[in-house]
Amino acid sequence: MSTHPMRKHVGLFGFLVIIALIPLSLNMRSKDKEGEDNRLVGSELSPEFKDYWYQGKAEVSSYELEQSHYGEVHPGEAILIFVTEDFSKAAQIKLDYPDEAGSDAVSVLKLNLVKKFQTGIYDYSILQSTFTPVDVQNHPNTLKVTTSTQEWCGHTFTQLNWQKGKYKLQSHSYFESEGDQKLQIDCQPAGR
Repeated sequence: MSTHPMRKHVGLFGFLVIIALIPLSLNMRSKDKEGEDNRLVGSELSPEFKDYWYQGKAEVSSYELEQSHYGEVHPGEAILIFVTEDFSKAAQIKLDYPDEAGSDAVSVLKLNLVKKFQTGIYDYSILQSTFTPVDVQNHPNTLKVTTSTQEWCGHTFTQLNWQKGKYKLQSHSYFESEGDQKLQIDCQPAGR
């Protein structure tokens, strides 16, 4: 029986699910200089928040990455891109015409996390997009998380959608043991 490194994929799906769930547990809360809680109340946003996040620009941060994979640590690069977008609660996609969407539109803070690293001769690229409403008082749960992984043997794609008090998960993988999957994750809405 072969012990080729590419056979060590069993935990890949679990890894992607865990990575995708991390943003779901985060609570968008900050403290000002006096320690006052700046959590959003209803849809009231501070002028500083609006000035920073609604100027039509993205915040981009780049980091050196140390990625553990196949029992070894590999150097790489991680880039985080934060931007606000108008998002459809029903279709869970970016709205091209938010003014026409009415109450279906919700403002989200999108995070695109890009990770690139190499294991031996294999190049890996991971992109995760997380869509979390800015108004956490009325929309306390992240609405959507997508993760795609590309490497020389193939690619995987995982998507979580918040619908009716559950996360619906779809996963597609080139590995036989993972294949195509659909699951539901029952959970309580955040903050309730």
